[in-house]
Amino acid sequence: SNISDRTLKNQVGVNTANSAGLQDPFALQAGAFGGAIAIKAGSGLSGTTFPLGTRAFPVDNLADALSIAEVRGLVTIEVIGDFTIDAEDFSSGYTFRGDSAETTLITVDSAANVTNCTFTRCTIAGVLDGDNTFNYCTVGSVSDFEGKLVNCGICGPVVLGPGATAQFISCYSEVAGGGPAAYPMVDLG
Repeated sequence: SNISDRTLKNQVGVNTANSAGLQDPFALQAGAFGGAIAIKAGSGLSGTTFPLGTRAFPVDNLADALSIAEVRGLVTIEVIGDFTIDAEDFSSGYTFRGDSAETTLITVDSAANVTNCTFTRCTIAGVLDGDNTFNYCTVGSVSDFEGKLVNCGICGPVVLGPGATAQFISCYSEVAGGGPAAYPMVDLG
């Protein structure tokens, strides 16, 4: 109960148990995030106060998403719909996760630092920074790639960075047709 302790005139006391006061709201809020900060272009929601950044209230900018992730100790950014990573430093190793390669397009601008980042369940295009991993993605036109592609469909071209190494594990072509140019290109520089 929330009844405060009371001492009666005859020296008999009532000791109450207040388990509601023992709840940690920060820990309770953690469940609403589901292990990831949600971001959606055009959501019209910005800021860092709870419940912003949850799937029900996705933020619309990277600065807020990164700030919430750092405070909450989360390293996964859940991208809803199409989004451009045009700034910010994610080089400490974030995971960008889409709903599927059909519904999520992530474009990486050259100004963003996505070194050490993982991309999963999305279509990916743009300028990378090295040591990236793609899991279950459709890989469009990417440059400066170094890292690993696992179970990915490749449209290409995939251009490796200078001196880069790349692993293609269980990947396949997503270029339609069967003519002489109907295959994905991997440019080794």
